[in-house]
Amino acid sequence: MTSSERVQIVSVYATAAKRGVRVAGFARRRGFASSPSGSHIHVSAELVDGRLAEVDANWHPPVRHRTLIAPYQTLLRDVAMAEVKRVDVSYRNARD
Repeated sequence: MTSSERVQIVSVYATAAKRGVRVAGFARRRGFASSPSGSHIHVSAELVDGRLAEVDANWHPPVRHRTLIAPYQTLLRDVAMAEVKRVDVSYRNARD
């Protein structure tokens, strides 16, 4: 998990899914500043053969909630759970 000054990645869970690996968790927006347009949670997985699988996660930070925490989730398609060596989750200010 890699947090930033704007967003704290609170948790990461990776589970086997029908068509890949489901990565989900919670992220907390720090303070009340709005996130820049195009900001997102980015998920990358290092596979045992050295390849890298990357995808952006659905995440919509709450606007008026006291804890400022919201769930995110995504699917690493066509990746088996046994192939995953490491999963990294980070917040990015702009789209790749």
